[in-house]
Amino acid sequence: MRPEGPYFEAVSDLTEIRRFTSPALRQQLKSRGYLGSWWVNPEWSDTASLVIDGAALAWRGGKWVPGSQAAVATAGSRSRSVPSVSS
Repeated sequence: MRPEGPYFEAVSDLTEIRRFTSPALRQQLKSRGYLGSWWVNPEWSDTASLVIDGAALAWRGGKWVPGSQAAVATAGSRSRSVPSVSS
């Protein structure tokens, strides 16, 4: 049984761009909802990460900063799950 509201919705839009010839992953996440102060500012929050050859960067505050090892692990695990394409 679901309790009475009010309910807060969270909306996310994740875009991933990959390069398979050399392991690379770019993720861009736009979100709005209960995790942010959407009732004060209805704008979408925008974050991004970039992983190339085991190095991670994160887009924070309008500039690229060092990223997390978790992003590197995520990129590595996802690139291994994609079958290789021979030309």
